[in-house]
Amino acid sequence: MTTVNSTFTQECETEQDLRPGEMSVNESFIENESPPSYITFQKGSSVIPAISNLQQEFKTLQSSLLNRLDSWFSIQETKFNSLLNDFDEIKTTLKFISDKYDDLDKRTHDVSKRVSRIE
Repeated sequence: MTTVNSTFTQECETEQDLRPGEMSVNESFIENESPPSYITFQKGSSVIPAISNLQQEFKTLQSSLLNRLDSWFSIQETKFNSLLNDFDEIKTTLKFISDKYDDLDKRTHDVSKRVSRIE
């Protein structure tokens, strides 16, 4: 008897069963050589339900977080636009006051010149 595969100590009855360079191909031995399904996903095997559930929970969490972030950014953008509008109103008011002050200063200066001429 000769050993065909030393890993599983498969033996054949005669040496003539195998030719030099050939290997015994038996489906039961191939299955034994493949790693168990919990180590790697074998072709045609389904995904473990726990992993599928976990993936679905992560997708739901990601979607929820993205929705919350979109909502938060939308609120912040509204607040920021409101602040910019208020700032523009303040700028307009300050420009109006400055223009009125300049006009008042000019009038006061003109009146002061007239008074000084009269004296």
